Amino acid sequence: MSIPAMFFLFPVLWSPTLSSTGVFPYQKGQDYPLRILSSKDSVTGVIVVGELGLLPPKPEVADPTTVHSIRYLRASHSLLGGVWMGSHVDSFDGFPSRTDQAGTPLGDSIHNNFVLQEAVRLISNNLQGDVDEPETALIIGLGAGISADAFIRHGISTTIVEIDPAVYDAARKYFGLVYPGDDHVFLEDARNWLHKRRVAMESDESKNLSTFDIIIHDCFSEGVPQHLFSVEFWNDLKSIMKADGVVAVNFAGRFGSRPTRAVTTTLLRVFGQCRVFHDLSNPVLEDQFYPDFLNMVYFCSPSPYPLMFRPAVDADYLHSYLRRDVLSGLDKRGISISQLMGGESEEALERWKFMRKIIPDILWETY
Repeated sequence: MSIPAMFFLFPVLWSPTLSSTGVFPYQKGQDYPLRILSSKDSVTGVIVVGELGLLPPKPEVADPTTVHSIRYLRASHSLLGGVWMGSHVDSFDGFPSRTDQAGTPLGDSIHNNFVLQEAVRLISNNLQGDVDEPETALIIGLGAGISADAFIRHGISTTIVEIDPAVYDAARKYFGLVYPGDDHVFLEDARNWLHKRRVAMESDESKNLSTFDIIIHDCFSEGVPQHLFSVEFWNDLKSIMKADGVVAVNFAGRFGSRPTRAVTTTLLRVFGQCRVFHDLSNPVLEDQFYPDFLNMVYFCSPSPYPLMFRPAVDADYLHSYLRRDVLSGLDKRGISISQLMGGESEEALERWKFMRKIIPDILWETY
């Protein structure tokens, strides 16, 4: 039986998305404060933009412990990003907030790791210890566009490689991503794009292409995409970086697990040096090393000089409370390589459990 015939005869097998209804925003019943702004079957899964807590629920439905006043972006069972909304939109100096394309005010990221990546701007890896503002940045895996938007607002020429057009469209329409220019957006698989870029830079075309000062690799979704974590991929990536360039790699896992050890070993093999930080607000206690699933960011470079972070200053924060907290508090988020490499654990089921804790179940179950 062909796939189309199977779905025609057994329509229950279709993913329960709302994209075919064309009725947006979709309200989850009349009593629960959940709205779906967009739901679309796309390249990487069902791309959903939703809002929670912006409509008042009835008293018997309200849960004071539930996260509220957020807009989120998910791809099937992975959270790609989110921002605070409503009364949670604020800045530490009263500066006007960012807005989406409809003019709706947007707040900080709901998760620290998307801001922690931006610390790549603060790294000095030359003998003098100088830190100049990076001129060029590459984003591999856009998500809600938190870091890409920040780099553009810092005046950095930013190139985006994102495999899913629906994710890029959502970041632009609903999450305030500044337009980077058509020649800076590539909606395709990063492995193929990177290989083509390397070939072009090794040919006569290289005069028209620049290497990158900083790179963010944020492709960790429902698991480790092996082709984007291979030695071959990282070598291609290193070839388009400057000699003292730095890549920030977002990764979620457990200390000492096989995926964590594999990623750590591979990055050290290719780049030579890495520093790793977690996104928790407090230092990681020893009894958390192995039981807990953590978001981490690796900062790696082929530079022969140690990776050092300059102190963050007001200009780095872009008027954001969250950026001020994260970028000024790197010293309490450091993780040693030896901590990462110890222990043993399994990850697939644990990642799913972790995702179910991040946002309420109903947000995963409503398409």
